[in-house]
Amino acid sequence: MNDEGVFLVCCCRMVCRSCHDKIGSDACPFCRLPCTETDAEELARLRRHVENEVPEAISFLGDAYRTGDFGLVKSDKKAAKIYRRAVELGSVDANVALGVLYVNGTGVKLDKKKAARLYRAAADRGDALGQCNLAVLLDSEDRFEEAFAYYALAADQGYTSGEHNLGVCYKNGEGTDVDLGKARYWFERAAAKGDEDAINELEHMDLEEEEEARFHESERSRVDEDEGDEDDESEWSTIDDDELDDVDDVPLGGAASP
Repeated sequence: MNDEGVFLVCCCRMVCRSCHDKIGSDACPFCRLPCTETDAEELARLRRHVENEVPEAISFLGDAYRTGDFGLVKSDKKAAKIYRRAVELGSVDANVALGVLYVNGTGVKLDKKKAARLYRAAADRGDALGQCNLAVLLDSEDRFEEAFAYYALAADQGYTSGEHNLGVCYKNGEGTDVDLGKARYWFERAAAKGDEDAINELEHMDLEEEEEARFHESERSRVDEDEGDEDDESEWSTIDDDELDDVDDVPLGGAASP
């Protein structure tokens, strides 16, 4: 699955999880600040960036309220308010996070149209999660061709859910022509990252192909048998009149008397 990375509060940078693990408790390699020891210290650093209106920090504070990190009381309502400010300052992550709240109606009144606008703003700036989330909404409205286009954008960036959903589009012919070869290709890409839905899709496709192969083999066997019967009948149809006369000359009781 996709590694969303780890946010470094000290300098508001995002690093991959493996790099973060390598840093450990050492000083930040970017800003050289020492690692904090308590949630209170971490939150204090974050709030300083928030006061300076750093969009990434504000969005991350919204995440903290949504999940209850750093000892904060969990509150989707506070998270939504903070995300709005981050959106105003241009945070792509906040667009997606606030969109999720509007889709689920948590902390805000359920409003899928607002969610779609927020997702689209992130998607049009190249955010794979925004592209995939927007595609899901479009899919639910039977706008398959547009959904297919955004799934493809997310999949091309290696976003696992986008790869799986693009495979579904090709398998079912939603927004595009049915193409089982392409469906398998995208399922395999998602499955290689551990996506269970993609793994199940591949298993199902394998079973369908095995059943189809057995059916065709059965049909070939039936055709071969029918052709064999036709050959037997054709042997009688090729006997000439003289041969039939010879047969008619034989007495019904057996061989002719001398």
